[in-house]
Amino acid sequence: MIPLFQIIKSVSKIAYFVLTESEIHLGVSENDSFRWLDKLAFTSKADYYYKEQLQAFIEKHQLQEDAFEEHILMWYSPTSSLIPMSLLENATPKEVLNYSFSEGKIEHEVDYNRISELSIINVYEIPFWVKSFFVIRFPRIVLQHLGTGLIRGIFNTSSFKPTIHLILTQQFSLMIYVKHNELKMYNSFEYTNESDLIYYTLNTLNQTNSLEDKGMIILHPLSQSSINEEQFLENWFNIKETENFNVEVQPIQTLKYLSVCV
Repeated sequence: MIPLFQIIKSVSKIAYFVLTESEIHLGVSENDSFRWLDKLAFTSKADYYYKEQLQAFIEKHQLQEDAFEEHILMWYSPTSSLIPMSLLENATPKEVLNYSFSEGKIEHEVDYNRISELSIINVYEIPFWVKSFFVIRFPRIVLQHLGTGLIRGIFNTSSFKPTIHLILTQQFSLMIYVKHNELKMYNSFEYTNESDLIYYTLNTLNQTNSLEDKGMIILHPLSQSSINEEQFLENWFNIKETENFNVEVQPIQTLKYLSVCV
């Protein structure tokens, strides 16, 4: 029999996948220690080649050999919308998503996650191969949209101070703006450089009348080459109107937020 104190001290190892149509990021945690382990940019986007590249990635890191107690998959698509829970009473998830995006924009299946903490639902697009590939290999995997996991994680911590979170994937940035324990903005936009990020951030602060507040801009880079972080800081503080919002770069905080989903 294993002594109780040894069970209590056992280490819980969790693997985190953050997946987009362009790349996959692998993070790991052991209790309160978090780190990014590896990433892979896809060279082909046909369903068959996605699976081939992902299988090689999983075998490289021996992820199917019971090395982890939990596996979490966060799928990110910019085709994602937050709605009140009541809207799904009289419409399908796809019908609801079509209200936010043109019908021709929806190319794949539509799924949703409930975010009970805020009484909202995240409706989003997801290719069929994502579920079929991961659920077969990891039957107990937790699968959600990245926005769902981050919102839950952010509101599980302090969300009073005005804070804009910019989660940076290879092509898109997911923006989550919280202020006084309320979700003020949830949006995705395509970007190519630091100026694009600054433009959308300033626009959000203007729209929400927040420039006079004392707050934070937090960059969560998933792709280290997405932008020049030092250049972002320099350009941001060269704008007079931004003096009330400090900037931080927190590459590991994303994993800490997602750990709430276990």
